[in-house]
Amino acid sequence: MESCISASDRRFKDRRQKSELRSQIKDGEGLFSSLGSALWILSLKICLLSSVICLLSPVLCSAAMIDRVVASVDDRAITLLEFNKDFEEMNKLHSMTKAEVLEAMINRRLLLREAKKMRFEGATDEAVIKEYLDIKIRSLIFIKEDMIRNFYAENTDKWTGHEYISVRDEIETYLVEKEFNDRLKKHLEELRDKAEINLMIDKE
Repeated sequence: MESCISASDRRFKDRRQKSELRSQIKDGEGLFSSLGSALWILSLKICLLSSVICLLSPVLCSAAMIDRVVASVDDRAITLLEFNKDFEEMNKLHSMTKAEVLEAMINRRLLLREAKKMRFEGATDEAVIKEYLDIKIRSLIFIKEDMIRNFYAENTDKWTGHEYISVRDEIETYLVEKEFNDRLKKHLEELRDKAEINLMIDKE
């Protein structure tokens, strides 16, 4: 009798253990299935992110290369995009080298900075600079009559057939512009001495 009960107990225990084992296997399969799904989604997101980065990298790198800094005036940068734009526009008027364009851009920054320090205003930066130069330099220029007559006398070959009175204003205008340019050059040299100018591009 006892042996029969023992055998029955063993069978019951065996069935219960098998049932628990099957339950654990199913739970494990569910766990592995959930983990697999999560890993698959994560892998898909990583692949998509990598694809986006690969697509954007050439654009970002290209933009960074195009818009690099080529020069600076104190704390103000001149970018390659700005330089290329000014180079194209200035060469529409007359032929200029890259070095000449870069020097012109630096000079413009210096003059604009000084004009704004003195509270000059205008619709455009060019208007502000012009007003500044008119007050700072041009208004101080005075050409004496004897200077005009002397220039006429020293360049008679240029005025053949023309009386002094007919070319006087033309000579005065020329002398004013010459004096203006001389004073402007000196003024820019003074501004450059006080500024920190850095070039990050070869001037050709």
